[in-house]
Amino acid sequence: MKKTGMILALCALALALSLGACKEKTLAKSGVLTKLEKFSLSITASDGTVYRYSIDGETKLDSKAEALGDTLEVISKGEYEEGVHAEEVKLLKAAEHPPVAVEVIYGEVADASNSSLSITAGDGKTYTILKNDETVVHSGHGITIGDHVEVLYTGSLSEENAVAQSIMISSEGESQAAAAPGPAATPEPDPAPSAGTEPAPAGQEAIRYVDGPCVDDTMNSILLDYEGFTYSILKDDSTVVVGDIAAGDTIRVFHKGNLSDGMTATKILLVAKAQDKGEEDFDLKKIYGTILDETKSSLLLSTDDGREVQIIKTDGTEVLASGLGVYVEVSYRDETPDGYPMALTIR
Repeated sequence: MKKTGMILALCALALALSLGACKEKTLAKSGVLTKLEKFSLSITASDGTVYRYSIDGETKLDSKAEALGDTLEVISKGEYEEGVHAEEVKLLKAAEHPPVAVEVIYGEVADASNSSLSITAGDGKTYTILKNDETVVHSGHGITIGDHVEVLYTGSLSEENAVAQSIMISSEGESQAAAAPGPAATPEPDPAPSAGTEPAPAGQEAIRYVDGPCVDDTMNSILLDYEGFTYSILKDDSTVVVGDIAAGDTIRVFHKGNLSDGMTATKILLVAKAQDKGEEDFDLKKIYGTILDETKSSLLLSTDDGREVQIIKTDGTEVLASGLGVYVEVSYRDETPDGYPMALTIR
């Protein structure tokens, strides 16, 4: 009986040691970071499998692993199950195209051309911001000297390499310019808050943006397709929506922090309307030029190749930019019997 009891005791000890060893077993998974929230993260492996982990103050988190698109290694204990606690997160490879930080400046237009914009900000200084083919201008009359504008830009004003992402004529420009002391990089101490102004001024969290197709749009949210993943972006009373957005359109979503499901956008901007995907797309043509003259039904363009071309506007023409001296892209398929292009979009 004593021998049997000893054998049983030894078996129990071996089983306990075995179970203890199992508890200390770790498992490592690697993949691309596709979602990062306060208490969880998700990675997608090369075979498409999505692994979701919980994180907290005990997680050893690589401080550089913060951008969507980063390739990570996540270590957990035991066998994987959804929501298992992440013991350690390592950065294996940084994302090639992290989100871009965007700054904002309000001011009065001092000068404007096809390639640049000079504005006098609330601090009395005049700053020159470059424009390119991707700059979106929101105005019913183009940009003229004296207009009050809101400019979202990347780059540095002090190094004179700032590039405008969007330019919007402000109906409350005077009050915004007075409240905003100048570029976000050089604010006065404790500026007074200005109702409806955004993105956040310097000293607060940077505003970032991503571009992608709109999957669906409702009153309180918008679905964004970004790098193969669909995110539900919320809208509230402070979210500024620019443009008539519909499913299939290309949009730009401005946000704070890392892009994640369920976050609230600071601004949603229409970048381009969806085009029909039928055979007629092969006939889509484009003309680029500066507006020399404009009426309700037509435009006169000075094109890049030195021609003057009359453009016809119809009831179906979508006008996203206009005004004398404004550089625009005109898309069209059909022409009038006299050979004048009939514009689909002017932007």
